[in-house]
Amino acid sequence: MPGENDVTPEEVLKLIFSYSYALQKGAFMEWWGLELTLAQVKVLFTLALEDHVAIGKIAENLGIGQPTASHLVDRLVQAGLAERVENPSDRRYTLAQLTIAGRELIQRLRQGRLERIQGWLSQLNQEDLAALCQGLKALLRIAQVEDCPGATTLSAEK
Repeated sequence: MPGENDVTPEEVLKLIFSYSYALQKGAFMEWWGLELTLAQVKVLFTLALEDHVAIGKIAENLGIGQPTASHLVDRLVQAGLAERVENPSDRRYTLAQLTIAGRELIQRLRQGRLERIQGWLSQLNQEDLAALCQGLKALLRIAQVEDCPGATTLSAEK
């Protein structure tokens, strides 16, 4: 017989979606101001993951052809958000990287969400904060095992 404090996965999922919506709602204004296509944003975030990325790797990651990836990088170069650099180990391959302006844009897009989350977390009492932390650690353990079977999990205590 279910107890008063029993929670179903469906209830948690609804809460996660509600939380995500509240988080995204605050970031919409920054995102709406972008004069980039969705494909360009995908390339921008791909470049944010590594210092230098081969155009072929961008194409592979996004499931597009190399000429399309090259064109998308060119558009980001024209916008001052990315630059092409020569691959020092193999001059046949061109690499792309974010410019300072590109890194600042990525930081702004991410920072707004972080500030909102920090504000919300600061309003939780210690008991709720500890319960949230415990639940997120448990969910992260499962997510890491599913994403990388056999890999050691990252420390959630960092």
